[in-house]
Amino acid sequence: MNTNITVYNASSVPSFCVGNPLSEALPPLPSDGGLVGALLKPPRGDFSLERAGCASSFYEISSLLDINVPRPESPIVTTRIFSMIHNTYARINPLSVDFVRSVNEIDKELILRNEKREFQSDAMTLLAWSGMGKTTLIRSIAELLPRVIEHTAYNGKPFIQKQVVWLSVDAPVGGSPKGFMLNVGQALDKALGLSGSARYQDALEGLSAESMKVHIARALRIHCVGLLHVDDVQRWGEADAKLRLTSVAMLVGLSNTIGCSLLLSGTPEALTVLQTSFESSRRANRRSAVILESPLAIDDVFFTALIDYLFSFQVCQPQVAPTTAMRKVLLTLTAGVPGVLTSLYVATQETALTLNVPLSSALFQEVMQSDFAILSKSVKDLRALRSKGRNSWDAEVDKQFSNFLDTRAKEKK
Repeated sequence: MNTNITVYNASSVPSFCVGNPLSEALPPLPSDGGLVGALLKPPRGDFSLERAGCASSFYEISSLLDINVPRPESPIVTTRIFSMIHNTYARINPLSVDFVRSVNEIDKELILRNEKREFQSDAMTLLAWSGMGKTTLIRSIAELLPRVIEHTAYNGKPFIQKQVVWLSVDAPVGGSPKGFMLNVGQALDKALGLSGSARYQDALEGLSAESMKVHIARALRIHCVGLLHVDDVQRWGEADAKLRLTSVAMLVGLSNTIGCSLLLSGTPEALTVLQTSFESSRRANRRSAVILESPLAIDDVFFTALIDYLFSFQVCQPQVAPTTAMRKVLLTLTAGVPGVLTSLYVATQETALTLNVPLSSALFQEVMQSDFAILSKSVKDLRALRSKGRNSWDAEVDKQFSNFLDTRAKEKK
């Protein structure tokens, strides 16, 4: 007996999507009161009082690295992403005769024409320093949605369709158009669970760039991809001007051809790509450009919430509450970067448990100096940059944060 029956709900979709199974199969957006709670991701570890102080509780601490505390921007970003997906499906109805025809009509000439047109679909850009939580935010929103929906019947009639609600793809190193399309093929294979000769990635090998575009565009349309997320957009800035324009044209052509909404994310360096190549058709901020910033003061709403949440998970005895002085120390040591702050809290609590001492401002400073000394200059540079304004940014400083977070992630594994 199949218990995974797709449920359709016309009351939770926009009026212009009623009668479209792709929209009606999506879960409703959590209500205002429940959205923040839905985005909150607690640690998997056991931090109960019964385990506090036990040697085995050491292993629970690392689970704090995977938490997500919703940022003030989280609700509006979530709402817009849900809206963008429905807007995609307002253009695609697999029940119509035009749907099958639209797949068959995708060819090189159609994509080329769409590459020269102004961007037609929804798009949103999310930019932030490494460690500010853009990937965590996007993942937390994606977890509110199924990645793939398998349809078997709609309104009492057979309806066979594998719908890919969202697809996340990394921009290729060096900005290669072929590399991007191979990444799309690989992401589709992973989402659909394809293997062997059925894999899209294998079918793309050896094809010309033009043939790849047709193959990928048809695949994205066949599976009704609602949102295409492209991460690390700044990588397109690594290509020369001609290749960068070719890559951007390819992305615009694919999006226009299949009617798919785009979510672009990356470091502030991506602005050099977006402002030069995307500006004329407003494609990067049609649904806004959101910048996640680090806090400048201890009373910052997000910084306060993150500190309070972290300190609610302690295995050391006695447990301590974060004082104003401690908050100031943590802001100075980490420049308020969530990824660094969380890593420092985890490392300090591991040290406190090992030494059988309580958490303290002095211990945070000692651990930062001994374990994360490589970051001390970068943190100081970031604080100086942030004092100059929201758009101040330095690629080398960001690289240090990125390398630090990558190292911590590998250590955890």
